Amino acid sequence: MVLELRCRRCGKQRTFLPVDLLKICNPMHPVHLPPFECGRCGTAEFVSVRTRVPLPEEYGRLSIRRPVGQVWKWRTSLLGD
Repeated sequence: MVLELRCRRCGKQRTFLPVDLLKICNPMHPVHLPPFECGRCGTAEFVSVRTRVPLPEEYGRLSIRRPVGQVWKWRTSLLGD
C-alpha cells in the first residue's frame, strides 16, 4: 500500500510508504488527514490523502519519497528499492 498526497492548490503530488510516515508522525494520526502541509504552498488545507495498492507494473517505476537519516530529509526512489 502507498499513500498519495496531492495539493489541490498547486498540483504537487508525492507518494509515500505508510511505514516511513509512521517513523515521523504519531502512529495514532488518522490516515485520511494529511500528515504535514504542502512543501510548496505551506498549508495542509488543500492537501488530499489517498491510499492505494500499487499495480504490479509500477514496481521499479513508481517514485516514492523515503526518509534519509534521523531528520526530515527525503529522497525519491523507485517502488521496490
